[in-house]
Amino acid sequence: MNSIQKILYIKNPLNYGVSAGFNQGIKIALIQKSEFFLIVNNDIIFRKDSIDNLLKFARNTNYGYVTSIDSRRCFKQDYLEFKLRNEEWEGLCNSCFILKKSTVDKIGFYDENYFPAYMEDIDYIERMGQAGIERRSTFMSIIFHDEGSTGRKNNWKLTSECNSSAKLYEFAYIKGKEYFKKKWGFCPN
Repeated sequence: MNSIQKILYIKNPLNYGVSAGFNQGIKIALIQKSEFFLIVNNDIIFRKDSIDNLLKFARNTNYGYVTSIDSRRCFKQDYLEFKLRNEEWEGLCNSCFILKKSTVDKIGFYDENYFPAYMEDIDYIERMGQAGIERRSTFMSIIFHDEGSTGRKNNWKLTSECNSSAKLYEFAYIKGKEYFKKKWGFCPN
């Protein structure tokens, strides 16, 4: 992380949801006059060069949104053994990415109606697409995303809206997809 000047860690007393957390960090970074916003899920494991390479990619391209690649999920390869190469990919890994200030200036913040999580990333990508903002991943920034571990580790509690056999994260995913369909008129696979 040689190219990173300042990292601010924010710990909230309550779960305000993924979108609200992203927005909180972006707003603080805007006050600090940041041009790039690194947003990372809490269940990401990095290679030592992942963040520097992602930031370099963001600085050297005109893309408004750039992501790392989860080598295990996308290519069934261990993240430490994955061979880096100077190539781009249209697939996006929405668990570790950099947004440019120009993107936020153009389309705004994340929709906080996706609570607590799920589909806020797809919604933002849809908004970027409609605004003509290009986005790409780089094979120079590889990560491991221990997908779903947050919900498993925290044993998310049921809410009055969930039936007794559902876990909150499963309920939130369904709720997010329903809200997305209502907002956009379609639901991605």
